[in-house]
Amino acid sequence: MDNFQPQSIDLHLKEGHEERDLPVRAIVLFLASLVVLGALSFVGVLAFLYGLEHWRRTHEAPLSPVEQRLANQRERLQQTSVKAPLPAHEATGVKPPPDFYGREKMEDHLTRTFPVPRLQYDDVFEETLFRTSEERWLNSTGKDAQGNIHIPIGRAMDILVQRGLPQVSPSALQPNNLPSAVPLVPAGPSRR
Repeated sequence: MDNFQPQSIDLHLKEGHEERDLPVRAIVLFLASLVVLGALSFVGVLAFLYGLEHWRRTHEAPLSPVEQRLANQRERLQQTSVKAPLPAHEATGVKPPPDFYGREKMEDHLTRTFPVPRLQYDDVFEETLFRTSEERWLNSTGKDAQGNIHIPIGRAMDILVQRGLPQVSPSALQPNNLPSAVPLVPAGPSRR
């Protein structure tokens, strides 16, 4: 191990590693130039953004009549909403009924202005409306147009508990009669 032999004929190395260090002056110059170039890049990007904004303002296309009308409506709406007093229910924290703010007019205006589908503006109210309609359907009784008889879901569960599940014929349990999506489960005790 003490006898170091280089593998290349052209290299005349006496040692196996470099002994010179990187000078401190070079490190300081590199860090200083890195800071200066970073600051110059920041100033350059900032100047570029201000230039683009200035160009956009000077070369902006005029508003179309529809856009102008919408801008005027927004300005009038902002002016009237600032002057309107706050409703009394906001101090109590109780949510008003759905049409308190004139949502029917707002919805009518939105359907004329923007095409559907739109984002929900009162998802809690719409979820409550959906849930009540589903509960009403689940608890309804009667016969529909196809001849199906509907009974309330609670009554149907009570009947199922009293009578049990319907019997299945042995031919329906044969492997060739089962749909392909139903896995076959062996009957009997577990093998754990």
